[in-house]
Amino acid sequence: MNLRHLFLLWTAWSLWTGFPGPLQAQCVFFSAYIEGSGNNKCLEIYNGTGAPLDLGGGGYEIAVYSNGAAVATSVTALTGVVAVGDVFVICNPAALAGMLAEADATSGNMNFNGDDAVELRGPGGITLDVIGQIGFDPGTGWTGTNCGTLNQSLERDPALGCPGFDGASAFEAVLDTEWSCLPQDDFSGLGSFTPLACGLSNLSVSQSSCANGAATVSLDFNTTGTVGPQFALTVTPDPGGLSGTYAYAALPLSLPGFIGDNATAYAFTVSDLSGTCTDASLSGQTFLCPVADALAFTLAPGGCVETGVPFSVTVCAIETSSGLVQPDYTGTISLSPGPGATGIITAGGSAPAVNGCATISLVYDTEEAVSFQASDGTLSDALSPPLDLRTDCPGLSMTAAMVNPCGNDSPNEYVAAVTEALPINVGEIVVASIDHLNGPQPNSNFTWAALDTAEAGNPAEVCGAIGLQCHRWLDRNEPADAVTLTTLVNALNAQAGCALFSAPLPGGDRGIIPAHSQVIFFLGAGGNAAGTILPGFDGLGTNLDFSGYCGQGPIYAVIGEHKNPGATFGFFSNGAARTIQILVAGTEYASFPYTPPPTPGPAPQYVNSTGSLATDPDCTPPDLFGPVILPAVGAQISARYLPGTGVALRWAGLPGTELMIERAQGAEAFVPQAWVPAQRETWLDRDVMGGHYTYRLRSRDVAGSWQAGLMVEVVVPPSLEVQLRSQGGRLQLWLQAGVAGEGTLGLYDMQGRRCVARSLHWGGGTRTWDLPALAPGLYRWHLTHAGMARQGWLRVE
Repeated sequence: MNLRHLFLLWTAWSLWTGFPGPLQAQCVFFSAYIEGSGNNKCLEIYNGTGAPLDLGGGGYEIAVYSNGAAVATSVTALTGVVAVGDVFVICNPAALAGMLAEADATSGNMNFNGDDAVELRGPGGITLDVIGQIGFDPGTGWTGTNCGTLNQSLERDPALGCPGFDGASAFEAVLDTEWSCLPQDDFSGLGSFTPLACGLSNLSVSQSSCANGAATVSLDFNTTGTVGPQFALTVTPDPGGLSGTYAYAALPLSLPGFIGDNATAYAFTVSDLSGTCTDASLSGQTFLCPVADALAFTLAPGGCVETGVPFSVTVCAIETSSGLVQPDYTGTISLSPGPGATGIITAGGSAPAVNGCATISLVYDTEEAVSFQASDGTLSDALSPPLDLRTDCPGLSMTAAMVNPCGNDSPNEYVAAVTEALPINVGEIVVASIDHLNGPQPNSNFTWAALDTAEAGNPAEVCGAIGLQCHRWLDRNEPADAVTLTTLVNALNAQAGCALFSAPLPGGDRGIIPAHSQVIFFLGAGGNAAGTILPGFDGLGTNLDFSGYCGQGPIYAVIGEHKNPGATFGFFSNGAARTIQILVAGTEYASFPYTPPPTPGPAPQYVNSTGSLATDPDCTPPDLFGPVILPAVGAQISARYLPGTGVALRWAGLPGTELMIERAQGAEAFVPQAWVPAQRETWLDRDVMGGHYTYRLRSRDVAGSWQAGLMVEVVVPPSLEVQLRSQGGRLQLWLQAGVAGEGTLGLYDMQGRRCVARSLHWGGGTRTWDLPALAPGLYRWHLTHAGMARQGWLRVE
């Protein structure tokens, strides 16, 4: 090992442990600056090291860079010993007598003007502090919001601890945040500097990760007043050499090895090495890092799944007693048919875990109720609930939706659809809408479903959010409902002038709709101004004209009973942008958007199969059962946020279908993201920040037009992504944040010297900053923003 490598290792160890390296970091800085009239020029230097400071023995110097010079135009060597907490003052020998009375030394080099940068150098010529910007001529002087360096006296903020500016970037921001100004020739504060009371406070310890039952924690705290360059940490009990000396520049500390049994309690104490600060302590801290001992199915397909069609399940490694997923697990999990199964997995069936979970795609070849067994050869196996695999799944396609019949925003709303290759139970059908007026929501706003209570995934409080309850379909098999259905169907036929409508067939769950049939779901508010209170639609459908469809029946009428039949508003009211959806047996088979005008117009309005809003003067759309939309997805779509990576989407589409992924954030419109194949695939969206995201798949219909398809929502916590890039001598900071806020960036060399200090202010999103060039070497960086913190290493070639 050569001497240069040995020096780098030694200084790295010094930074993290506090054991003195070749060049120990200093707490020495300019505490006052006087740029007065004539020769009234003085500088004041504060000793905050906690020990007497030998200026001559340490090689301390003051360098002046005149008129934007990049090389010092004068250098003054300093001599003398500065007591702990005292100041050293040097003035021009021709300054006012009062200034000279406070001076410890004089020098003709103290002839700087407001546009000259002044540098304080420490041992080995290191830069400790700078007033101004080296190599830049500001004109007459640097000017901040309240004061400047020309014809004024500056005093350092006593609450900064150990400040220091590198002189490589703009000085104006430092003027505003670190200095206060006095009038020209004012030397009232010269000769003394009193930092605020020194103290450590707000000590916090948080668990950041787990590995094999051991926790890594992040430790951080605040300081007030002037602290030294290092502090002492005591951990009791110490899990392995963590107690010791650390540099403040290393905060927050990442400390590994704590027992994650949620029982072992740890105490932490931090103390400034100067011995004059108040300590900070924290006790009774426990951590939980259970070790994975079993597999568990956490996500399986809902509804009907077809044989020969790809679908996926998610299996995670958990700790049995707590049920918690163990994110450090990275094994490969495989599926096999469970006990009693007769089929085989013909494709897929295994996947590696990411963050403790594996999403496993597979194709099964046999129509049966089958459970799948997950194993990895190490952890306890898991058996899934039975999945109902069928050769064909019941489904239907939505063809139109009447949202403002006859110019009335509330009654007589309905959705038209066509069933597919199998009969459908009424009780398996859900018609829903997602309201996008106030941003995506995790549940549908309203649902007509088989049960009188809310469907799973659609809590009652959502249905009741605007004073409504959830709804149900009238039951063809229940005698009282059957009488009401007959009355309503007869009224519809009387209005049409022919035997066009039919109630669902008896049997099944709440009635049966045959395969390849036309069906209308009536969703009206159920009341009218005359006080008639009947389920399904207003005035027994007297405003609806279906006479043009005579001879094309039967049309099966599925009628929703409103739990608040006196209401005068309907399913699609309130002017909100919505997406209308139909689900059969838990699987979504139709979905398209509806964006109404700001206020309902006088003409009837309906949504056709392209998702467009159209009008019709006869209260019934002319293309009620127009071209059937091919579903965008046959069975499944899922989204999962992967911390530090993005949102992962998975789907399965019909063979030969072209698909497009679209994304909406909050209440924004959908924006195309990518063209993707229809087969089971994965797509990763890395460009996400904090908030609600809605993803939608679109497919081409039989006419070649793009149709809206399945949607899925995911919540992304606030994020902070950081990249520091060094290339060709250019240094850039790249940030992406999900929230607005303020923060700071600090870069430190291997001796703990701060090389870059930058305040960061921006409103979230993505932004790039140019930073001053750095000499080749290894640097430690620490960045904060809106309460979040990141840190890492940067190598400059």
